[in-house]
Amino acid sequence: MRSIRNHISLIFALVAMLFSYQFLSGTNQVIDEYEDRLNENYSVVAVATGELTLNAVRKAAVGIRSVEEIDPTFLIDSLKDNLSQENVAYLKTTLPKFYKISLYEFPSSKERAKLKEGLLRINTVKKIETFAKTQDQIFNLLSLNKTILLVISSLVFIISMLLMIRQMELWLVEHESRMYIMSIFGASLWQKSAVLFALSVIDSIVSSFIVVVSYYYLTTNAYIVSVLEEIGIHEFRFNLFEDSLNLLGIALTLSILCVMYVIVKADD
Repeated sequence: MRSIRNHISLIFALVAMLFSYQFLSGTNQVIDEYEDRLNENYSVVAVATGELTLNAVRKAAVGIRSVEEIDPTFLIDSLKDNLSQENVAYLKTTLPKFYKISLYEFPSSKERAKLKEGLLRINTVKKIETFAKTQDQIFNLLSLNKTILLVISSLVFIISMLLMIRQMELWLVEHESRMYIMSIFGASLWQKSAVLFALSVIDSIVSSFIVVVSYYYLTTNAYIVSVLEEIGIHEFRFNLFEDSLNLLGIALTLSILCVMYVIVKADD
C-alpha cells in the first residue's frame, strides 16, 4: 500500500501538469481559429452616394482586400407592404449605395478608427459601420481566459515539479541501502540509480495514458462537441497519435530531469 501511495503522488503531479498543458494547447487552438475566422469574415459596411471602387478605397485606407456592392433589394422588399408603388419606386432612385469592404486581417481598435477616418475622406462616402464591438468583447474574453489559464498552468507546473522532486527524494531514501551495497561493488552513480529511472518511466507512461484517455473523451463527447460547433469552433480536437507521443515525451523528459537532479544533488 505504501508503494502504491508513492506512485500515486508522482502520477498525480504528472497528470495535473500534462492536463493543464494539453488544455492550454487546446485553448490556444480555439483562439487561433477564432482569429482566423475574424480575419476571413470581418468586413466594414460603407454607405455612399455614388460608386465606390477598389482603387479609391485602397488609396484612402490600407489593408483592403475587396469591395463588393450590397444589393438593397432585401431592404426595399421588407418595406413594400407599408409603402405605395410610387414611394417604392422613389426609394429605389434615392436610396444610397451600400458596400461591403473586406480586409486582409481583423484590425485593432486604433486601426479601425484610422480606417474609418480614411474612408470618410472619400467624398461619396457618408457613413461607415465597423460592427466590431461584439467581436472585440468575445476576443478579449478569450484572450483573458488564455492569460488566466497560462498563469494557473505555470503554478501547476511549479507545484508539480516540487512534488515530483520530493517523491524522488523519498524513493532515494527507500533504496539507499541497495544503492550503498551496489557502490561497494563499484557500481557507478547512474547504475545505482537505475531503479529510480525505471520507476519514473513507468509512472510517466501511466500518467500519459490517463491524460490521453481523459482528454480524448472530452474532445469526442457529443455534448461538448455540439456546444463548440454552435459557436463555430472546430479546432478543439485531439490527435490521438501525435498528441499522445507529445505528452509521453514531456512526461519522460521532466521525470528523468527530476531524477537526475535528485541523484546529482544527493551525490554532492
